[in-house]
Amino acid sequence: EPAYARLQRYYAEHAAALVVHAALRPLLSEARAAGVACGLFTGRGSDSTRLILERLDLEWAFLAVAAGDEVTGTNP
Repeated sequence: EPAYARLQRYYAEHAAALVVHAALRPLLSEARAAGVACGLFTGRGSDSTRLILERLDLEWAFLAVAAGDEVTGTNP
């Protein structure tokens, strides 16, 4: 637990350094305006995924978000 808390603090402290590709926000806006539902699947944990989407103001862009720690299952 202490290591996980330290990792989350690190993400929070360095999230301001993240940059969104210049074409991404307009693309996501156009998709939304056209009625295209977008989802995000990432291997990143849900805590850091929420933090990043919030800090980058992108949470509006995805109808569904699935993070690695929220998915269960096995490989065939």
